[in-house]
Amino acid sequence: MTMFNGDCNTCSEPSDGDWCNSCHKEDFKIKFLVKEKNPVVLLYGEEVNILEIPDGTLTLDFYLNTRANSDGFEALYPKLNNEALAHAVQNNLNNCGYKSNTTYEGSLQNILVPLLLKRLEELS
Repeated sequence: MTMFNGDCNTCSEPSDGDWCNSCHKEDFKIKFLVKEKNPVVLLYGEEVNILEIPDGTLTLDFYLNTRANSDGFEALYPKLNNEALAHAVQNNLNNCGYKSNTTYEGSLQNILVPLLLKRLEELS
């Protein structure tokens, strides 16, 4: 038997805490699963509206002189040309912790992605 000790703060249904189960689930989704993006990208200290830049157009020089938050890098990566994207992938690989090749993550990190980068470089 459930003991009710109050009403939901959102819909006023009986609850055993601050929210009923329905409102708590929606509140959790809103706060944690549907995060609003806020890309911030700085080039030489000046903010750039990354969303207005066409995909595949930014050079390695641009990437090397960029600072960004996580959302900014997520928006930045599609904007990089092939050379800059390959550099970004290698940089991210270099900053990953080691994983055993016996895992999918380890195989990607240690074998497949470096091999793919090498083959793409040979095509250039």
